[in-house]
Amino acid sequence: MARIRATDESKAGNRPSRERSVEKKKSGREGYIRCLNCLWRFDVPQGAEKASCPNCKMEWRISWYGDKDAKIRGPVWEKVKRK
Repeated sequence: MARIRATDESKAGNRPSRERSVEKKKSGREGYIRCLNCLWRFDVPQGAEKASCPNCKMEWRISWYGDKDAKIRGPVWEKVKRK
C-alpha cells in the first residue's frame, strides 16, 4: 500500500505561520526590559544608560542594540545593598 503525502498547502490549513506570530510577539516588547531581581517588566526611556525597576527599586545599567531594543548589562554596584 502506498502512502500519500499531504502537500505543504494542505498541512498549513488556516493556522498562521510561526514566523509571523514570533515577529508579532517581539514587536510589542520594544523598549521594555525585565528586572533580573523581581522579574517585573518595565519601560525604559530610549537611550537611557541607567534605569531602576518601579517594583523593587533595583537600579540597572542598560545597553542598546538597534534603536529600540534594550538589554540589562548588570546592576549599578554603588546602589546594591551589601550584607
